[in-house]
Amino acid sequence: MHMAIQLLSLIISAATLVYLIKYVRATDVIAKQSVQQVEATFRPAIVAVTDPRDGLGGVPKLVNIGKGPAMEVEWFLSALQNIRGTIPYLETTRPSGPYSLQAFSDMKPLFHPSDKLPAIVCTYKSISGARYSSTSTYDVNTGVFSTTFQ
Repeated sequence: MHMAIQLLSLIISAATLVYLIKYVRATDVIAKQSVQQVEATFRPAIVAVTDPRDGLGGVPKLVNIGKGPAMEVEWFLSALQNIRGTIPYLETTRPSGPYSLQAFSDMKPLFHPSDKLPAIVCTYKSISGARYSSTSTYDVNTGVFSTTFQ
């Protein structure tokens, strides 16, 4: 009889342990989803823009249209990777307006004929440390950028 009680106690303990492990895994999934929701709420999103009034001589600018600041921004021109730069951070509401890419001053690399459309590629991270990337491709016919996010 005493052996049966110990065996029953062991079975109950093992079943409790199985349910406890399942519970911990479920709460871990919920916690990860909560972090993803918060991250999506404050995610940065960098796009390149030009001022149509500047014509072909305009200097491209980077704008953060997201909800949170972009940190450690690195950008380069896809057609000429030696044209690149870094920005420590880019706020969503930058008081002085968009961040001008001065590396383009007195140059027109976006408008040179090439077999592929020129693009400004940006990599950056959010406050949480999540990494993001955006590619703003310039259309020489319309004079505007279209951006895709990864």
